[in-house]
Amino acid sequence: MEYFAATNKKPSSKRPVGANTFAPPPRAPHPDHLPQKLRAQPRSDAHLRSAAAAGRVDELRSLIAVRGDVNATSGTGASACFLAAARGQHASLATLLEHGADATIAKPSGATALHAAAAAGHAACVQMLIHAGCKLDRALRISCGKGHAEVTRLLLQAGADVAPAAGPTPLAAALAAGALDCVRLCIDANADVERVGDSGLSPLAVAARAGNSACARLLLEAGAEVNRATDDCQTALHAACEAGHVETVALLIAANASLDQKRGTGGTALTIASRYCHGEVVSLLLARGAGIEQLQKEAVLEHRAIVAEASQAEAEQALATATKSEEAMRRALNAMQLRLVEESEARFRAERLWRYHASRG
Repeated sequence: MEYFAATNKKPSSKRPVGANTFAPPPRAPHPDHLPQKLRAQPRSDAHLRSAAAAGRVDELRSLIAVRGDVNATSGTGASACFLAAARGQHASLATLLEHGADATIAKPSGATALHAAAAAGHAACVQMLIHAGCKLDRALRISCGKGHAEVTRLLLQAGADVAPAAGPTPLAAALAAGALDCVRLCIDANADVERVGDSGLSPLAVAARAGNSACARLLLEAGAEVNRATDDCQTALHAACEAGHVETVALLIAANASLDQKRGTGGTALTIASRYCHGEVVSLLLARGAGIEQLQKEAVLEHRAIVAEASQAEAEQALATATKSEEAMRRALNAMQLRLVEESEARFRAERLWRYHASRG
């Protein structure tokens, strides 16, 4: 700027030839416009997978004609078939299978194109992959866990195993998802309604804990034992009482669930409902004849609102007993706190006396 001020010249707005103008880099040409040698490079594999996932069938056909590698995978191990199945692009999937794509290629995690289609609920893609000879393992459990009834029906018709040797069953996955239609399909396929899952609960107990009365009704109609207990003696009624599902508790009682059966940790259904403050369940159990002696023994009726809703003479007597116990416990706690305070003060006085004698000599 000093040079321009001395020569009375104005700076030019034009940059000299060859100067850095910070121009954006040129755009990469479309693969169809590339020379033949460049088209055969691995970059075209990514274009092929992108076209398959987006459903650009014409572009996919042209890329297959140029490159021909329909089984190349991405950095995550996803093939073109996997991406097309996950996106529900059945036209792309049909084109890939027509040109010899291997639909059984799995990602490092073990997920295949059939698993991806089953998880997303793409029935048309599932049908194609079944005809292509894909293994049905895990696919049924995945579709049941997502609640895709149509996919579940297709897999069952193709012979998918409803009772795998290891891992969660398709029925357990459907119950966890609350998928009523999938539960019905599994039961119609002779699924074991008594098989205990990884959680240690029977299928009926799983449905009861979730408050899914419709699924619980299906299981009872299929022959599930209402009083089936786990290793810790927990039944479906215990699970429903703990979660406070009144409708499910009523359904189980109507199916002759035992009101006096105790859980391994102690307590009947009435005790469990009281402990978790479910007043409506307590009232229902008392109305159906549940005994209150267990409540008195364990002193669980400290929740006054629940006992008030029960509104029975025996409950009032138990409340008085619990109140006396509560007052006695409060007095003992106050006495303990007072003793701790006195001990602390005595320790403080002894320490002051020791310091005094130590300072004198």
